[in-house]
Amino acid sequence: MIAAAGKGTRAYPRTTYIPKPLFEFQGKTILERNVELMQSTFRVKKIYIIVGHLKEMVLSEIEKIRKNHRDVEIIPSPWTTKGLASDIASLEPQIHSPFITILGDEFYFYPDHKKFIQTLRKHPKLIASIGVQKTSLLSRIRKNYSVELQGDRILELVEKPSDPPNNLLGLGSYLFTPPYFEYFKQTPPSVKNGIIEITDVIDLMAKKSRKVFATELNVEYFNINSMQDYHHAVYEIRNEEFARFKTTLIVPTKNNERSIADVIVDFRGKVDEILIVDSGSTDKTLEITKKEKRKLFPVKPKGTRITSENRFGKGSGPHPEISRSS
Repeated sequence: MIAAAGKGTRAYPRTTYIPKPLFEFQGKTILERNVELMQSTFRVKKIYIIVGHLKEMVLSEIEKIRKNHRDVEIIPSPWTTKGLASDIASLEPQIHSPFITILGDEFYFYPDHKKFIQTLRKHPKLIASIGVQKTSLLSRIRKNYSVELQGDRILELVEKPSDPPNNLLGLGSYLFTPPYFEYFKQTPPSVKNGIIEITDVIDLMAKKSRKVFATELNVEYFNINSMQDYHHAVYEIRNEEFARFKTTLIVPTKNNERSIADVIVDFRGKVDEILIVDSGSTDKTLEITKKEKRKLFPVKPKGTRITSENRFGKGSGPHPEISRSS
């Protein structure tokens, strides 16, 4: 189950027109990445996605995801407007076995959620397992929740603690079993907002059953509460991935025999590849390019000189040949 219904008021004003689960990282929405996480890690056959805020946009994204992931059944389910715990409980008629729950506004970079499977094998009689992560930033724990442990058994959960008991950050990844639904019914609403909080349900499960365990994840975790969180995540991911990118220099030419060799020499070793996009040279430009063993992409000239239009194509997009070369 993926919770993708919240309004995300702390990321206002963007969330007035884009729900947080549809924020993108490297060309994919958080929602699609979490679907991929569930499918690749747990081989799930069915995923319930809770929808509410900007429902039509989320449903449209679900349709796109379905086209790329045809071997999993994705089922939208309406939110209760009463919080995550109630949204999960609304699925009681459909769920009869252990199930993973992930918050729709949390992005896991290089996830290792397979550790939930290891926890289940270690504790086959567990009724829940909660994802946690060690962190040196206590401010992150204060924004989420903390757990007190005995070994890997969870003794207590504390929502947004002012004084965290340890360096364990509670994440929005959970492994639940059907007993969850009974514990939900036993959990009183919060005196602050009248809503049954997910942390209160888990806390009750932990104290009554002593069968709730922590699963420590070694993962880059981004909780997108605000636009600042989103921009920080984008920066961190790009910074880590930058070394994997290939740097390409594209050199448009037409009768540049006197300068092309200097350009190639100047950038040799500074970029991964040099592409020569030639617009009908009649001098020795092509001969020099071939001698330097550089990739050559001839294009049909559109006039007597290379203009910004035939160099890069009409409008702001690249010329078709350059697009194909990249």
